Amino acid sequence: MKLTTLFSLVVLFPHFASAFILVDPDYHLSKPDDTVINLASGACRANGVADSELRSAISDAINRYWNTVPESRLKFKLGSEVSRLITDVAEPGEVLVGCQDLGGLSGPSGVTVPNNGNGSATVSLNKDMFVPSGYLYEGMVYVLAHELGHAVGLAHSDDTASVMTYNSHEWQLPAKYLSQDDKDGVVYLYPNSAFMGAFGGCSAVAATPHSNDPTPQPEWAWFLFLLLPLGIRYLLNYDLRKIYSMLK
Repeated sequence: MKLTTLFSLVVLFPHFASAFILVDPDYHLSKPDDTVINLASGACRANGVADSELRSAISDAINRYWNTVPESRLKFKLGSEVSRLITDVAEPGEVLVGCQDLGGLSGPSGVTVPNNGNGSATVSLNKDMFVPSGYLYEGMVYVLAHELGHAVGLAHSDDTASVMTYNSHEWQLPAKYLSQDDKDGVVYLYPNSAFMGAFGGCSAVAATPHSNDPTPQPEWAWFLFLLLPLGIRYLLNYDLRKIYSMLK
């Protein structure tokens, strides 16, 4: 075993202990293969946001971000306006989007309420911010992408490259695509069994959620960790033999 091999073991192992964070280990979208995003009754028209603009922003949020992970079976699709209000409970397998008063939250922002009971979610955009001349279109796209991440089941991340970062940077430099942590989270929650089967099964996903999910580490990671003492012992013996041969 070379020193570089041992170093790889030391560096790789910590990766498994730090990754995405789940909203709730018991929460999943009930229809991840066919989750419909509908506009709540009234959408954001009272704010001066046209349905066409809101629909376009939702479409960009799902097609630039959440529908881009082939290893996952998650697929969002854009629906239509429904009769339910944004304050109502969404249907199973539905994400309901609209505007409402968020109680003084500042900045382009939103709030997502996942429903453990039926695998749905509501995404409320801040009605005080999403008004004419009060936001940029790209800002709306990114807020929607972030909130849809909560609807998927991901919590805030300390990875600044993540769409789920808790540091908004005032949305000035939003991520242009999902980070590896984001992708790992989506695959963990909604693996594409057909795709993963061709690459050695779901255990091929080298990621685990943070401590709020008790899911164990991948078994082969622990195997690598157990090999570490053997590698150290081998290196020590190798150095001693080399020194002994030089003294002879």
